[in-house]
Amino acid sequence: MNKIRIAQIIMLAGAILLIMNLSQLDVKNLRFETGPVLGIISNILLIIAMYVTIKEIRKSNK
Repeated sequence: MNKIRIAQIIMLAGAILLIMNLSQLDVKNLRFETGPVLGIISNILLIIAMYVTIKEIRKSNK
């Protein structure tokens, strides 16, 4: 497997986890310290990081 494929798999796993976190979101319990908000934020950051990684790998291969 090359680096782009691994990054795409990680990005897909992050998207699946994001969907799961959003489906279990309780609007009445949105505390930043212990609530599910941190899980959602971490999944979004993971997806952004993998997108940037894929973009940089493709740029360096040209």
